[in-house]
Amino acid sequence: MEVSKNWLILEREFLKRMATNEQKQLMKENGYFFARQAVNTTTTEKALKFIEKQKESLIGGTNSGDIIENSVQRINSWTKGLIWETKHNVMALWNENIDRIVRSLIKYKVDNELLNASIALRFPYKTENKNWKENWHVDGILDSSEKRFNNFPLLVGVYLTDVHSENCGNFSVYEKSHIKIGNSFKHSKSEWRRELKEGVEVLTKPEEVNHLDGFKQLYAKAGDVVFCHYMLGHLPAVNLCCKERVMVFFRVRHLKSPLLEALDNIWVDWCID
Repeated sequence: MEVSKNWLILEREFLKRMATNEQKQLMKENGYFFARQAVNTTTTEKALKFIEKQKESLIGGTNSGDIIENSVQRINSWTKGLIWETKHNVMALWNENIDRIVRSLIKYKVDNELLNASIALRFPYKTENKNWKENWHVDGILDSSEKRFNNFPLLVGVYLTDVHSENCGNFSVYEKSHIKIGNSFKHSKSEWRRELKEGVEVLTKPEEVNHLDGFKQLYAKAGDVVFCHYMLGHLPAVNLCCKERVMVFFRVRHLKSPLLEALDNIWVDWCID
């Protein structure tokens, strides 16, 4: 009896770390969900401290709008390589809680060696770009900053700083847009197949998704983790606050996910009915 009781306790603890039915339903309907405080404070603070130190050496530790605007390209190129140099400080954010949730969502075996991550800093700006909400994208498909197609089923974002109000560099989404964008690709199969064959760097946004509904700026605390469907339209909000927003994004991959099937069926990789 005692052994049986212990197994039940272990099973409950295991299930706590897996995606719940409610979270799966949120993913299916809205295209994302949160796991609050999935990463402990010690781990987030270590990662943030390391990033701050590296940032200061690159741009002098200043929040001056002019210097920051001139440093954007340097920051972007710096973050691409930095993640692999900092396994103990940054890759430690990918913990058991995140790993179990991801493995309960994705149909195929997730290969941690294929994890692609980036450090995303959103700096304060002096003035607001009035049209920033139109700059949403889908990584690697509807994103001109990518130089090659780069599909993956799941985007995981770990917050290293608190975001409690709007226009503070918030990670922002268009709720339910994964369904509309997915349907648009399904209906325009001949067009994007032709574009892929021609070797374009980025697919043309289908006309029916030029204007999306459901825009939402997300709020979170350091240690919160957001899980997003690959096809969800998203973007960073303008940052009119006094501090930069810092997140680390993991792009979850596996070896069996072909681009064409993922464009044609947005749930091909998923354990969601």
